[in-house]
Amino acid sequence: MKSLFREFLSALWEVFKLPFFLISEGFQHLAKHDWRKLSLLIAASVILTAIVLLLFFEVTSQSNFCRSCHIMRPYIAAWETSSHNEIGCMRCHTRAGIPGYFQTKFTAIAMIANYATGLYKRSRPWAEIEDKNCLQGGCHESRLLEGKIEFTKGIVFDHAPHLTEARRGRKLRCTSCHSQIVQGEHISVTSTTCYLCHFKNVEAVGREKLAACTKCHSAPPSGEEASTGYDHDKAVQQGLACITCHQTMWQGTGQVRPERCRMCHSEPTHIERINDLEFIHEWHIEIRKVDCQRCHDAIEHRQTTISKLVMENCSSCHEDLHQAKVAVFAGEGSRLLAEPMPDKMYSNGVVCQSCHKNPIADALTIHADKVSCAPCHGDNYLGLVKVWREGFSRRIEELKGVMDRAGIHPRIEETRHDLALVDEGGAWHNPAFADAVLNRVAEVLRNAGVRTSPPANLPEGSRECLKCHNGIAEVPVSPPLSSFDHRAHMTERGVVCSRCHVATDPDRINHGDRRKADEDCRTCHHGSPDDNCEPCHQPSRTLYLGVLPNLPEQPSPMAEAEMLCVDCHLEEEGFQSPETSSCLDCHDQETIDHLEFARSELLQAMHNREPADDGAQEVIMLDPGRAVHHPELAKKSLEP
Repeated sequence: MKSLFREFLSALWEVFKLPFFLISEGFQHLAKHDWRKLSLLIAASVILTAIVLLLFFEVTSQSNFCRSCHIMRPYIAAWETSSHNEIGCMRCHTRAGIPGYFQTKFTAIAMIANYATGLYKRSRPWAEIEDKNCLQGGCHESRLLEGKIEFTKGIVFDHAPHLTEARRGRKLRCTSCHSQIVQGEHISVTSTTCYLCHFKNVEAVGREKLAACTKCHSAPPSGEEASTGYDHDKAVQQGLACITCHQTMWQGTGQVRPERCRMCHSEPTHIERINDLEFIHEWHIEIRKVDCQRCHDAIEHRQTTISKLVMENCSSCHEDLHQAKVAVFAGEGSRLLAEPMPDKMYSNGVVCQSCHKNPIADALTIHADKVSCAPCHGDNYLGLVKVWREGFSRRIEELKGVMDRAGIHPRIEETRHDLALVDEGGAWHNPAFADAVLNRVAEVLRNAGVRTSPPANLPEGSRECLKCHNGIAEVPVSPPLSSFDHRAHMTERGVVCSRCHVATDPDRINHGDRRKADEDCRTCHHGSPDDNCEPCHQPSRTLYLGVLPNLPEQPSPMAEAEMLCVDCHLEEEGFQSPETSSCLDCHDQETIDHLEFARSELLQAMHNREPADDGAQEVIMLDPGRAVHHPELAKKSLEP
């Protein structure tokens, strides 16, 4: 046994001596040659070594060589489909100059050694690309001079301040934003990095403007290209802040979880410095370019759902108080409609707090009013809301009144649910949705044997107007002492809105103004002497017949003589108010002069007198002819 052990130790000694023996023999062999042959051997060795190194560097500089390591295959696959697929890896990944080239090569060799020995499991391999490689000639050398560019539709970006100025106290690099964080995309812009910089901890002092929308976004287009249904140019001109309507537009905190550190670091001393922000950001951002998302949780640039906002703000005191209102605003919850019909404001991210607030008192309110609506929609918008409230309230009350008379129908309970949904949720939160629901409710009730108002068969030419003026056919918008009816004009006679109203473009200052009577009403109503004057000319008719409120009935002499309107307002003159000269056909000049004096005297007296509550004066003031239709009764209305 001892003999075997001695032989083993002798073998180990021979193996140990072998390299030294070979070196010694080599030098002895070289010593036998003269200096000339020795020089040639050395030169040949240097040249051969140089050729081998050149071949090695050339082969290992090919992009396909990188594929030989399995950890690099996803990156190569992304590079092959990128806009850089004709640019070799070394063009971007090699440091500048000859020293930088060799430093890159030896770093790569070290990575291969780490991969072969398994050391890469302790510290992941990491590629760094210097800015000068991106900005070198033939690449992106002019990028800093280009100024603002359109990153994506509606979003502008300027490279110069991001690369030449400190951002959040740190100097960014090209790869701070262009990275490989997105699987399958090579050196692409990672928008989540933008969100992290612009939205994380923006409440800190000095960062208030980081999250300003206009830093990246221009106002949405108006006119034919508009997709939001609202002209944002008005808001820009008035200097309205985006947050007036759009509340918090990002979700997430961007926190750093300690377990993320262990993906790259294995030594506890490194992980313990997670809260040393100065050290962490200096090494990870400026010295060792590391994608922000490798450490931080993502921040999403989106708005939370309105229902979630409502519950978060109100659930501490109320339970589901606004559920129906949110459902109507979102166009959801109907059991009779197949598809959701969200309101435009809901689709564009306007939340409840955008309207139900008092910007002066900086507090929420129950009802939206002029203070909250006018900045975005103008002073006339509340008139629309009033139309919606009145019109839908009439329809809802009518349907509720006949609901109990409905016969057996398979969808009657769904009808009750949808009617209650619109009633409780407020039809004005989504007029189009409410209109569709109420139409379906009325249809089911008619099928169940209940008589309801027929659906409004509105003219096609008014569809654009009715997107806002929904329910106008149900609202009595009659002038005082007139029986004008929108529903009759629109549904029975097919009169389109533009026939009576000017400037159908909402952006026009005179949008919706009514045309003069001689431009619209007379073209339809003054076609024949047989037309009834009373519906439109009630004040004149009331005074003429002597039936003023709170006064004894006293017809005018012409009414007692059974004279008709067309006896003075002649057809051949277009039923216009008659000239004074035409009165001479029946009256003498003295009577006409007395009438003119009485009329001026009457108007002066009415101007100086405090308005009465009896309604008689209102009739006289609304009569275009004033005293001419009944001077005596008009004067009597002024008596105490």
